[in-house]
Amino acid sequence: MNDQYDKLTCHDCGAPLQGRFCHVCGQKHQRLRQPAHQFVREAIVELLGLDGRLWSTLRLLLFQPGRLTDDYRAGIRTRYLRPLRIYISTTLAFFFLVSLIDPAGQIEQQLGAQIQADTTALAGERYSVISRRMRDDSTRLRQRVAELQEAQTKLDSLMAGVREEAGIDAGQRALDRARRRVESTEANNSVRRRRFQWQQEVLATYPPDSLIRPDDLAQASILVIPGTESNDGDDWTFTTGLPEWAIRSAALRRLRSSENSAERVAAGAEFLRGMVNRLPAAMFMLLPVFAMLLKPLYTRKRLRYLTTPIRGLLTRLRGQPARGMPPTQHYYVDHLVFGLHTHAYAFVVYSVILLLSVVVPDGIPRAIITIILMLFVPVYFLRAQKLVYHEGWFKTIFKALLLFSVYSMLLLGVGFTLAFILAAALG
Repeated sequence: MNDQYDKLTCHDCGAPLQGRFCHVCGQKHQRLRQPAHQFVREAIVELLGLDGRLWSTLRLLLFQPGRLTDDYRAGIRTRYLRPLRIYISTTLAFFFLVSLIDPAGQIEQQLGAQIQADTTALAGERYSVISRRMRDDSTRLRQRVAELQEAQTKLDSLMAGVREEAGIDAGQRALDRARRRVESTEANNSVRRRRFQWQQEVLATYPPDSLIRPDDLAQASILVIPGTESNDGDDWTFTTGLPEWAIRSAALRRLRSSENSAERVAAGAEFLRGMVNRLPAAMFMLLPVFAMLLKPLYTRKRLRYLTTPIRGLLTRLRGQPARGMPPTQHYYVDHLVFGLHTHAYAFVVYSVILLLSVVVPDGIPRAIITIILMLFVPVYFLRAQKLVYHEGWFKTIFKALLLFSVYSMLLLGVGFTLAFILAAALG
């Protein structure tokens, strides 16, 4: 027993101390009142794992694929950061860099620049643009009329065949929708054509090579010929499929009610930022699914009665002694820890790629480095998978390709859908 801690008791549980740490509850013995700098230092050490665990964890995570998972399964855990903590730290670092780079803002600037690029135009070119838009309006009206005729034909065939009443009601609703679209397009085209004709009359008074401002000319036509026609002239509709009460995102509401391209770009960029902020939660929700996909790939006990006879028959045909089942059995938690470690490595690599996009100028060298870093992820996963699950390269590659195919579809489909729903419902 250390004499320094004789006759001292733990501040937490009151047990007699036998050293610096309580042998009952594990609390460290220290003075009750601490200087502020010591409190801050201990908080930083605890938060970042700077007591040696961070560096040992990073060393294995980055340079020894699968070793962290293998050690965790073997019970070697206190010397490393916990798997969930590694994952959360790397995820937060990656999405923090994403928020600093702000890809949504870059997209907004590019689209905004395209919208604002046409601030001036030649009178002759603008005359041709208006003529093309008038032809497009006529084509759109013809399409609406064709849709109306098709809906009428379907309804007539349903009624002639004496089909079920539900089908006739659905056909009637489709016909009503098509009729409303035709009426709306006709009314819209009437106003737009008068405005376009007025603009062409004005443009005809200018030399073809003179500069004009199309926006000013369009606004003047609205004042001369009032109406409810949209200035953009497109059929902008945006639906989410979510009930109205579930949409709480102000950006999404502005996007749905936007009346011109500039408003759509601004609202869309803001909503995209909300989706990026929700991606960590969506990724975290998919991690159990990743582990669940690994479970059937490495299930031994449930398939033993099916695979053992086949394996025995094949070995006898080859003239080799029959081999028993490998002693290793993988549980769901093992797959989950493996997923946490491999995802953490991927986020580290993607964070480096983001930093390179800021530090290294755009060009061939940066593209080559990015491609090489992207290849690190699948190579790392294969090596980690082989070490953790102790199978040959053929089985490892086959199972990795199968897992990648299914999981990538889930990421692109379910992951972004979850991020969209969370951004729409939580704002």
